[in-house]
Amino acid sequence: MILLNITISNKLISHGIFRLNIFGSMINLDYIKNDAIKLRERVDMPNTDFLVRVFSYEQKEAGGVFPLHWHENIEFIYVFGGSMVIECSGNAIEISAGDCIVINSNEYHGSSYASANLALYCVMVDMSVLNSRFFDACEEKYIYPVFHNMIIFKNLIPCNSQFQSYISKIMEEYNNKEKGFELAIKALLYNMIVFLLRNNVEKVLSARESLIRENNFQKINNILQYIDENYMDEIKIADISQKMGISKFYLCKLFKKMTGKTITEYVNYVRVREAVALIRETDISITDVALTVGFNDANYFSRIFHSFTNNSPSEIRKTSHQIQINKWHA
Repeated sequence: MILLNITISNKLISHGIFRLNIFGSMINLDYIKNDAIKLRERVDMPNTDFLVRVFSYEQKEAGGVFPLHWHENIEFIYVFGGSMVIECSGNAIEISAGDCIVINSNEYHGSSYASANLALYCVMVDMSVLNSRFFDACEEKYIYPVFHNMIIFKNLIPCNSQFQSYISKIMEEYNNKEKGFELAIKALLYNMIVFLLRNNVEKVLSARESLIRENNFQKINNILQYIDENYMDEIKIADISQKMGISKFYLCKLFKKMTGKTITEYVNYVRVREAVALIRETDISITDVALTVGFNDANYFSRIFHSFTNNSPSEIRKTSHQIQINKWHA
């Protein structure tokens, strides 16, 4: 899971805000002054000599699971209880018990909703764990393209018992840690890659296309971070364009292509996300909440707020139950 550090205005500090609503998930955060929201998750591997992290996760109540983020590791998720929605590169994927998900390295993803009694296994892999020190023709042909994002896998693997068993066996080997468990896990990972190469390839990129994708990904990451740091102020596309050194037309086109959404939709999402936290956690007036999160018109704020939450700001204030934000609906 990702740990977020946040920058909060003095006005928010005075009201003791320590919580954000991200993808519908109420997440308690430690306040760290002058740090920005970090979308990149640096995965802590428990063993630096074996770069694989495995864990199980259970959630009794319905709600969000983890916020928008990305990492350089490839990630495999097997949902064996409940259901959830995962956003991958702007696409919402509904997952039911029995389904598996592949998160490509350097792919934006987050969970906007999960049902009660969610249960899943997660395997996060630094692909270098499958690389040898010396040249290997098979690795060069099959592992290298995956490691360098030249092969992009489809995210969803619906109810496949073979892939389920790979993840379950990795979990078993990892937990038991019997002699040679690392070799057993590597063997299972190789089998998973073979399965994906045969059944789940979405696209194959040339070296040039892969480099362009990587550069575009970094540009989008910078844009998202800029918005998350400046949502309280007026955000103009011209300002972002100038800061990123690209034209307004290219900026809007690239953002839409990479995320599936517009810049305005993301800005409004961030502002509503923060407004929900303020409304639920403070006694600030609705008008002041609107101004604090970057809306200059209270009526417009109410319309946008309702489009995301299906509730008015005052309704949110009256209720104490979890509110699901319908991300991207502007």
